[in-house]
Amino acid sequence: MKRLVTAALLVGGFLIVPSQAQASMIGFTANCSITPTPLWVCSPTTAPVGAGVEFDLIVQGTDDFFDVDLGASTILLTQDSTGGLSMGAGELLVLSNLFGPGEQIIGAGLVVTGPSGFTLGDISFTAHSVSIDLNNTTWSSGNSALITLETALVSSEVPEPATLSLLGLGLAGAAVVRYRRRR
Repeated sequence: MKRLVTAALLVGGFLIVPSQAQASMIGFTANCSITPTPLWVCSPTTAPVGAGVEFDLIVQGTDDFFDVDLGASTILLTQDSTGGLSMGAGELLVLSNLFGPGEQIIGAGLVVTGPSGFTLGDISFTAHSVSIDLNNTTWSSGNSALITLETALVSSEVPEPATLSLLGLGLAGAAVVRYRRRR
């Protein structure tokens, strides 16, 4: 009897522990677009997320103006051209296909180093994309903005911890009842 109860409690205990997986963009192929076109271009328009800069934002006829570096759950924009740049043509950067189907974006944070006029209100998101409104902002060489994405796992295939706990307790109870009937 003791062994049966111990085994049931161990099984129930393992079922109670929730998975602590972290959502990550690493390994996914992200998409980049910026308007207005043809004034602005994302180069390339798709890139695998990994080490280094994924996208360059280029004003037609010039060197690139911004580097876009995607991390596990961050977006780093860095103005890398010399001189300043005042945005005012309705510039909107959209990064999409950022997480897998069981993960989604639920919030964002922002740390700005240098650019003026750029706030958290300039960032909007859906489950798998982020829109960054660069209009009415002013950037100088070396200015950066770090956007931190808050994510959640939403897979319907993973039962809730409470459901697993009840299942484990039910199995343990059934085992105890069966043992008593045999005696």
